[in-house]
Amino acid sequence: MITRRQFTRGCMGLAAVALGGPRLSLAGNELSLSAQIDEGMRQAVGFLAAKQAADGAWRSDVYGPLKDGPSLTAFIATTLTKIADDVPVEPVLSNAVRSLASMDPHGSVITYPVYAAAGAVTALSRQAANRCVAARDAWLAFLRRQQLVETCGWQECDDSFGGWSFAHEPPAPIDGRPSSPLAVPNLSATVFALDALCAAGCSDSDESVQKALVFVRRCQNWPTDASAGDQRFDDGGFFFLNGDPIRNKPGEAGVDSQGRTRYHSYGSTTADGLRALIACGLPLDHPRVLAARSWLLSHFSPEKHPGDYPAEREHLRPALYYYYAASIAEALLASRADHGQCEWWGASLSKALLGRQKSDGSWTNAAVDVREDDPLVATPLGLCGLVCCKAALRHVS
Repeated sequence: MITRRQFTRGCMGLAAVALGGPRLSLAGNELSLSAQIDEGMRQAVGFLAAKQAADGAWRSDVYGPLKDGPSLTAFIATTLTKIADDVPVEPVLSNAVRSLASMDPHGSVITYPVYAAAGAVTALSRQAANRCVAARDAWLAFLRRQQLVETCGWQECDDSFGGWSFAHEPPAPIDGRPSSPLAVPNLSATVFALDALCAAGCSDSDESVQKALVFVRRCQNWPTDASAGDQRFDDGGFFFLNGDPIRNKPGEAGVDSQGRTRYHSYGSTTADGLRALIACGLPLDHPRVLAARSWLLSHFSPEKHPGDYPAEREHLRPALYYYYAASIAEALLASRADHGQCEWWGASLSKALLGRQKSDGSWTNAAVDVREDDPLVATPLGLCGLVCCKAALRHVS
């Protein structure tokens, strides 16, 4: 079973030069792929350094809801912790950590409270300073409070039990159902929360983790009981949430033999689901883990977000490209694909990401549906994808 394993703004101008600089020519194979990945990551960190505010936070120039500070700061700081062993991230990361440590989880309305709390916990967990530990614990308590469990009035028989949602307050049920669309738990918020619990040192036997597994299993197109399965739908992939054909991007797949509405599996959610299963302690040879990994490998594309999108929803496919790239890279790395598979997906995905990177080091998506057109959203995702690709290629060599 797989286990889970400082601050002057005056330096920021120098950091942008040191971490950015002119992009090296990749023509004629002048650099190895690993070196190209490192250069791409340095360029991206340089871009993020130039966009960081004097207080260490990041705020969107594109979307008003992402100007709050915690949402983007926690998201970007988490990514910087993932790449810190491969490329220089200081003083950018230290400034972000200082900013997160000064924020009160309860002090203001946060646009994406679970993402912000999860990112803050992950970034602050790498710091030994007492102030960071205390701040981490405050964010962790806030994150636990957001889970849909008994303390909020939820029972294990409820479809929403164990997940995390986008709600600003711990959502209580109304007649066993979420009170609003924001209160419906989803797989993305849930895997971010699970990653944060792991970063804080929680084991897979943690009560919150095991309750999350209840929700995660319900988002997989896979039968709990083989006798109740339906081969038309049980392909091992995942969908985003229960009861909402709109936010499940490819929509409804049909009604199964048990009379239940089923949803199409797709790439970003299946990657999230595989990561969540592993974070919850399922062994790598568990049927659910194997089924999810098989779906990802058989549908893998470095160029587009996979899934069975009907024609009227095809326009939604590109919107999640960078999220998909980051999550599938993390999922396949965590699931320990064999050497040949690692070389295949690591090389092809890293080349696709490098080919999309702009001259200033950023990434953006022309599709706007999930805000990847904001470079402060797409760039951390591109970075996360690249560092996982590099780890996969290192595993091969």
